[in-house]
Amino acid sequence: MKAYLIRHGEAADNAADKERPLTPAGIKETEESASLLVSLGNVNPAVIYYSGLLRSGQTAEILAKHLNPVNGILFLDNLKPFNDPQPLADILNIIDNDAMVIGHMPHISLVAAFLLTGNFNGIYIPFIKSKGICLEKTADKKWRMVPIPGF
Repeated sequence: MKAYLIRHGEAADNAADKERPLTPAGIKETEESASLLVSLGNVNPAVIYYSGLLRSGQTAEILAKHLNPVNGILFLDNLKPFNDPQPLADILNIIDNDAMVIGHMPHISLVAAFLLTGNFNGIYIPFIKSKGICLEKTADKKWRMVPIPGF
């Protein structure tokens, strides 16, 4: 099982937090990331989860347009910037199909750190907007990072 943890694209600064849309640059960067993932030929998330915030949903829609997840795009209530990362880590630990998560800082960083190390304390993984990391769950239920050049 692979989990693709992605930070939403660049968003406008002139709206209430939950209503911030992607900027033209954010749309372009997300389209470029989607094209990169498609070019790899082996990125097939069954589902794309998003936070419910506009910028996360728009990022998810762009990625879904290119990747065609069989279970579509699903809202997860616990993906907002300052939510507890444990519930998402728990979900990723029990599902068997590849999944993509469109999240926010610092939440997405804490989830990645916890999956890789087993704790949240003192570990910060920076995420560039419209980019992310791929984590793979091994047979012994441990997580490892899978490099994706340019992502």
